[in-house]
Amino acid sequence: MGVKITERLMGNTVSKSNEPLVSIIIPTYNVETYVGRCMDSVVGQTYSHLEILPVDDGSTDRCGEILDRYGKEDDRIRVIHQENKGRIAVRKTGIEQAKGDYLFFVDADDWIEPQAIEVLVERALETGADVTMGYHGNVGDDGNRQPSFFPCRTWVFGRDEYVREMMDCQISGSICTKLFKRGILTLEACDFPRKYSAAEDHVMNCGTFCRISKAAGVGEVLYNYYMRPDSICHTFVPRIGYYQELFVWAVQNMGSELAVRYEIEHRSFFLRIYLDIIFSELIQNGHTYVGTEPFELVRSECRNPSITGRLPWKYRLKARLVRHPRWLHFVVHMWRLLKKRNSWRLFIPVENP
Repeated sequence: MGVKITERLMGNTVSKSNEPLVSIIIPTYNVETYVGRCMDSVVGQTYSHLEILPVDDGSTDRCGEILDRYGKEDDRIRVIHQENKGRIAVRKTGIEQAKGDYLFFVDADDWIEPQAIEVLVERALETGADVTMGYHGNVGDDGNRQPSFFPCRTWVFGRDEYVREMMDCQISGSICTKLFKRGILTLEACDFPRKYSAAEDHVMNCGTFCRISKAAGVGEVLYNYYMRPDSICHTFVPRIGYYQELFVWAVQNMGSELAVRYEIEHRSFFLRIYLDIIFSELIQNGHTYVGTEPFELVRSECRNPSITGRLPWKYRLKARLVRHPRWLHFVVHMWRLLKKRNSWRLFIPVENP
């Protein structure tokens, strides 16, 4: 496929130096158990014109040593060591150091399929997209890959449709599934407070919207996300209002008039997250936000038809319950009672043998 790419660029077969250079940035911190698997998947890509940039963020385990060993074995690898500054700073360092025509990110505890970069580069050149993405699978300790929440499909979108699809949770907001044309994901997109690090992908995406004219997707799983129990994605539970703060900060500090333009989409996106928090806390811990300022914030959003009209039916149902707290408590109480008695299984149809 490398030949196909160069033929499309130059009209004939030429050396790989005329293929786009892809810089793969690998933020790394204390994952010595997994970093070798990640590096093997990157080094073994069928698309070979790569610049590989592992950034060791002051690891206290053997990560730095392992990365240096890979660097000695492959001249495409340039290992960067720095004091611990957090994942936002690591990504910023990678962008500063990258020389590629395209940027791609892989977390050091994840790995990519052998054809991932090849497929994405070909799609980017076919469509002229500024951002090209594949899909990810979730892999647990048992090695089984579960499909992601997002429907796996091939598409080409203009900017408006791309943003709205992302805010409607129809495509992933993960930075790691995307191949960015150089200049789309800038240092400014990484220049935000560390306290928002748990939602850095969302802020970084906001920082790219104003530079994108076209985006493309490949209906293929190319990225493997390791469901590590101690990762930030599994240990962070946002408080009510967290994402509103983040959004306001992005609008004020990133100069993004597009963030304001897509405000309803953002608010709908945040509302999904908060509804999940409320119902999770009620069902698992019996905690209720009813009567608190955060709950009233969510309740007021649930009364806005412009926002709730963008929600899938199950979230519209949750929003309706939040508007009527007595119904909310009754439904949750019944669900917990049925679950405790295992009676909820009566509501699941069983196929005839």
